[in-house]
Amino acid sequence: MTHYTTLGLAPDASNDAIKAAYKQFALHSHPDRASGSTDTFLRVKRAFDCLSDAGARRAYDASLASARAVTLAETIDEHELEIITVMSLFDGGGGRSIMELDAHGRGHGSGGLDVYARRCRCGDAYEIPRGELAALKATHDECVLECGGCSLKIGVRLAPPGSGSGSSGRGGGGGPEGDLRVA
Repeated sequence: MTHYTTLGLAPDASNDAIKAAYKQFALHSHPDRASGSTDTFLRVKRAFDCLSDAGARRAYDASLASARAVTLAETIDEHELEIITVMSLFDGGGGRSIMELDAHGRGHGSGGLDVYARRCRCGDAYEIPRGELAALKATHDECVLECGGCSLKIGVRLAPPGSGSGSSGRGGGGGPEGDLRVA
């Protein structure tokens, strides 16, 4: 679902149409109303915030055009990504990246970078730094991640900030994605 469909608009909608649609949807979906919903209201507000800012709207439109041109291996929800810590070790000649996971699938060790990741069928992984994903959630409903080892891409549906339906930080658990190791 795009910001345009959230507000019931065409991609060429004027600023006045965006404001009018926001007011209508915000009035009906506000959490203080009996028929309101926090998740719906946050989605509507995020759509308005992005589309009412000219620079953010241009970037969003460009990302939509780019996403339409990409064939995705699959589309997943954000909570299906695991939070891991990627560590770098240097063995004299060249560096190699490793990730250490504890018994709950969470990364540990000193230093490192926390990333959201999912194993690709090639054996490598789709990864995005935690801070980068948080920034995308402010303006996007979806993002596309490319595998580090092959040309496959996946779509990730993002939970709105503050919706409470994002990743719990515990990792995905079972299945092949549950034992993610990058060498």
